[in-house]
Amino acid sequence: MSFDDNQLVDPVKVIERLDKDPSITHVGIVHSETTSGLINSIDFLKDYSRPIHLIVDSMSSFGAYPVNVVANNIDFLISSSNKCV
Repeated sequence: MSFDDNQLVDPVKVIERLDKDPSITHVGIVHSETTSGLINSIDFLKDYSRPIHLIVDSMSSFGAYPVNVVANNIDFLISSSNKCV
């Protein structure tokens, strides 16, 4: 799935897609879209009914916005020391 840079990720659509296709095992999401300034939700899969590996691109948000890796069941978080850290 993809969403425009100026459109928030729609958690309902993502969950509907996961429900329709059990072969999907990983979800990647950009936390902060710097072009538009949007901050996408990264907590909507924390209680999903089956295991999903969550990959969060937090390159421009980690250190600037709260990101709870454990509570949100984030498997991989991408960041860099030359950004907000």
